Amino acid sequence: MKRLFAKINYYIKYKLLFWFVVLIVLIGLSGYLVFFAISIGYFNLQKNYIKSQIIAQEKQALNSQLLYIKSEIYKNKNQNPQQIINYLKQLNFNKNYHFYIKYENRIFNLNTIPNGSMIKQSVDIFPNMQVIGAVKKGYINKVLNQNLSYAKQLFYKFLIKSFLIGLVVFIVSFVIFYNILSKFDKKIKLLKKLSEEFKDLTNPALKTSCSSDEVSCIINNFLDYSNNIIKIQKIKNALLQFEDIDRMYEAFRKLLKQEYNLFDVNIFIVENNLIKKTYANKIYCENCKISYNDISQCKCFQSIKNGLQSNIQSECSKDYHIVCLPLFDKFYKNNTTIIVQLIDKKPISDSKAIKKLFEQVKDVIGYTLTINIFKNQTYKDPLTNAYNRLFLDEYLSLLFNETQRNNINFACLFIDIDNFKSLNDTYGHKTGDQFLKEIAKIINQNLRENDVCVRYGGEEFVVILKNVPKNVAFSIANRIKNSVEAFTLNGIRRTISIGIAFWPDSCKNFTDCIKNADYAMYQAKKRGKNTVVEFET
Repeated sequence: MKRLFAKINYYIKYKLLFWFVVLIVLIGLSGYLVFFAISIGYFNLQKNYIKSQIIAQEKQALNSQLLYIKSEIYKNKNQNPQQIINYLKQLNFNKNYHFYIKYENRIFNLNTIPNGSMIKQSVDIFPNMQVIGAVKKGYINKVLNQNLSYAKQLFYKFLIKSFLIGLVVFIVSFVIFYNILSKFDKKIKLLKKLSEEFKDLTNPALKTSCSSDEVSCIINNFLDYSNNIIKIQKIKNALLQFEDIDRMYEAFRKLLKQEYNLFDVNIFIVENNLIKKTYANKIYCENCKISYNDISQCKCFQSIKNGLQSNIQSECSKDYHIVCLPLFDKFYKNNTTIIVQLIDKKPISDSKAIKKLFEQVKDVIGYTLTINIFKNQTYKDPLTNAYNRLFLDEYLSLLFNETQRNNINFACLFIDIDNFKSLNDTYGHKTGDQFLKEIAKIINQNLRENDVCVRYGGEEFVVILKNVPKNVAFSIANRIKNSVEAFTLNGIRRTISIGIAFWPDSCKNFTDCIKNADYAMYQAKKRGKNTVVEFET
């Protein structure tokens, strides 16, 4: 036992575990007391119920006896009252009951007078005669005690069983708890090791705060790590909303500044030590004179090649602490890299956490960079300035990877201009080309920022609506249809038919989505054109 108490005393310093165990014990005791109180209350209710049942039974029996006496009186109704009373006295009555007749304000006892009565009932015979019955109080109590004695036996057996079960549970819990205590030391060491790793991933300032209370330190490190994960997910989700690289970089700067309480954040696109583009409100490296010139001599950028660097203040800026971090470990294109510059008036302690953030968001930024590379004239239709089928093939490949990572859905719209051949035949190809340009403009005007419009061929367009509910997809499709219907070019009007297919609800793969949307478009043609039809499996 001494060893046991020594071990318990050793672990008491881990306050969280100790108070958790105390809480469990208190809850267990209070639960047992509540259960005991409920049991007592239930027993009293049972007692009252038994009493009411006995009284009801005795009332019924007493009433039967009174009706019997009444019938005997009626049998002898031709005799005078005194003869009737004498006759009734000769009958055998239950000794626990007392019967008497009230006749002309006189009382005639039919049997022995009981010592106290608990129940009384009466039956009228004639206008001046009444039979009254009563049950002895002692008899009622005797019957009640007999019934309660059996109920008490059951109650005590129930309490003893409950206590034994509780004792067994307590012993088992104690043995389990003792084994947990025996293994807890190894777990604490593992948690301390994890805690040290979390410190490296969050705020290094925590390293000095763990000497006094190790459990609090571990919890704080877990919380800091969890908060950093939440920040990462928040920033990652925000960046997923952008496909324009400039807007994404500006949003990234604001999010970093806001979430990590920084004074400012700058982003530099660097190629062969030359700054090709800057996303910044102000340049803080006064001594380096950062411009589009060679930056290889700048102290802020030099140590990037050697991994994560410490704060630079005196050599780069006299008023600010500056940390420069590469967004990608390697060049993402040729000799081009992206450098994020963190600026604050105090030493920057979150740089390792931000580096961890970069590892998580670089796939999102890389995806957006690739999309923007695609968005050049190679991937544009020269007539309508919409994207071409070459872009669509590349885009669907990227979209497939994104759906695997982020479990998103999308809608595919297949659009065909109704009776376009007759327009070409009647007004000529020049007018037809101009009409196609205007239709492409109308489609793009009704799309969201992240949606894509592709000229699929001839008078056909394919639209990809990423991460869109069905009702929103139909709303966009109908808006495009109505806008085209309202448009005229030199008095010429045409309508469009639209087929919609949804990923992953009605498509096995991306190629099927376009085929299914195309099929739905032909169904729209069969239904009279100028309508929107969803593909149905």
